[in-house]
Amino acid sequence: MRVVLVSDAHLNGPNDPNQAQFIAWLARLPSVDRLCILGDLFQHWWDFQGEPFVAYKPVVAALADFPLSFVPGNHDWRAGEWLKANLKADTGTSLRYTWDGLRVHLAHGDAADTSRGYALISRLLRGPSFAALMDRLGPERGWQLLAKIAGKPHRYRPANPLLLAAQRRIAEQLLEEEDVDLVAFGHSHSPELVQLRGGMYANLGDRLHHHSELWVVEGVPELRPGAVASTR
Repeated sequence: MRVVLVSDAHLNGPNDPNQAQFIAWLARLPSVDRLCILGDLFQHWWDFQGEPFVAYKPVVAALADFPLSFVPGNHDWRAGEWLKANLKADTGTSLRYTWDGLRVHLAHGDAADTSRGYALISRLLRGPSFAALMDRLGPERGWQLLAKIAGKPHRYRPANPLLLAAQRRIAEQLLEEEDVDLVAFGHSHSPELVQLRGGMYANLGDRLHHHSELWVVEGVPELRPGAVASTR
């Protein structure tokens, strides 16, 4: 099997050069058995009566060519449900697979972010009251509100060492308790593939700055620095 995993593109519409680069990357991607996206594909997603923001339709059209697995991130409000219903994506807060004998656990990795403010905002934005508000606003005003909440995709900055350490601790726990060989996260934009106690841990980095990607070919994981595709 040939599987490619990426995360954290934070696509932000047709005026975002990174969105064009991501679509170009999908177009030149060689044949794979599965494409796995571990969250924060979009800077802010919503759908209205089954229709996503117009700004993201070219992205979902490009994704339709792939067997897709999608773990929603903290920016992907309702994207998982839409991709499952419309692209038959395999979705969930975490996913388990075995590829050529390699047992993997996939998640976004934001469970390591335990600050009270982060937890409160996450519960609010994923709750029914906020969903009702968004549906009343409609696409145009909804985009404006979500853009203010999410902000612009941030410039690169090193991740908080405490967050990175917490992600590694959770990965070690999963390696031990779930009897897997590889745990893969995103969220912290810090690419690495390391051996931990009990197995391997991969942080996918991000498609926003590092353009990194994790390939699993015949059960062997390899973290690759991704090349930015030309959009000219």
